[in-house]
Amino acid sequence: MQTWHSNTSVVEKPMAEDKPKEKKQVDILCEGCGKKIPKMRLKILPNTQFCVGCQEEYEQDHPVDDSIYLTEPDPEELNDIISSDD
Repeated sequence: MQTWHSNTSVVEKPMAEDKPKEKKQVDILCEGCGKKIPKMRLKILPNTQFCVGCQEEYEQDHPVDDSIYLTEPDPEELNDIISSDD
């Protein structure tokens, strides 16, 4: 903001650097194919590295280890654990 003084009052005139700067849009490229990742996908998954097609291909090549998920214990194992506490 630049200040100008007149004979009777102070007049403030906005300068160019006082204007809000426009945000530049940056395209995020897929690490698999190099194509632009759609905005909606980035809105939902902001840290994604792949487009949908490359993500599906990656998941096929790198299957998730299901053993990391909790599963129902085997009833026989539960009985063994309970009976061994005595």
